Amino acid sequence: MYYFRTISDAQLSPLRQQCYASLNAPLDGMWDDLIHRSVVRGIFFRSECIGYFCHDQAYTLINFFLQEEHLNNKEVIIRNLLQEEYFPQAYVSTNHPCFMTAVMPLARRTAVYYYLFEEVKQEDERLLLPQGFEEADLELAVKADVQKIVRFCQQTTTADESWLTDYTRQWIDQEGIYYLSLGNEILGTCELRKSLTQPGYADLGAIVSPRHRKQGLGTYLMQKGKVLCHEQGLTPICSCRFDNKGSRRMIEHAGFVNKHLMLKVKFGM
Repeated sequence: MYYFRTISDAQLSPLRQQCYASLNAPLDGMWDDLIHRSVVRGIFFRSECIGYFCHDQAYTLINFFLQEEHLNNKEVIIRNLLQEEYFPQAYVSTNHPCFMTAVMPLARRTAVYYYLFEEVKQEDERLLLPQGFEEADLELAVKADVQKIVRFCQQTTTADESWLTDYTRQWIDQEGIYYLSLGNEILGTCELRKSLTQPGYADLGAIVSPRHRKQGLGTYLMQKGKVLCHEQGLTPICSCRFDNKGSRRMIEHAGFVNKHLMLKVKFGM
């Protein structure tokens, strides 16, 4: 009764909106972007498109959605999907009830992959810089800053320089990157990435120079990012890998709480 095939944009658009509306919390921006760059196929019943699924180039299932009237058949549908396609694993967020309840009965092994955070405490706009950095300045990055931001980020990432340059240019063009400097030295950056698919939300992220860590700068940057979000009428969210203890402490000290998880699910078909 159920089958899978290419889906048109006209068929996909309303289903995507229904999917967002079904979430228990906003979808993390990094995963949302990954979903939008993935391979998408439709789920059909008697020639009607009733849902869709997405997978990345490694054939990891990264999204699955069904219209409400077909939810009781989701296990049958996803079992058929896994039998017809080769999906050894899935990344599924606990804020996505349709996806999570469909895959968990077929899970052979489950592990926490990312922590997903929401704000629980708003910050006073008169934030103070940590002791020893009182003269530092936070500035909105502009096009002329692309290369120096890229050079700074290369201290802490293994990302390809070409990709990193394109990423930095993209978010500078959208006024989404700030940097904290003292003299000619960049101490850290703060990213404020406004969601295009979930209006009213922005993903926050901060990077601190390796030689200035554990001095409160990361917490300050995250707190300042929250203030900037509120000034623009945005609700901040953020995430970090489950094994990144430093990032988790920074995020929690900035007034966020871990309310949802991104799980890595291995199938047992």
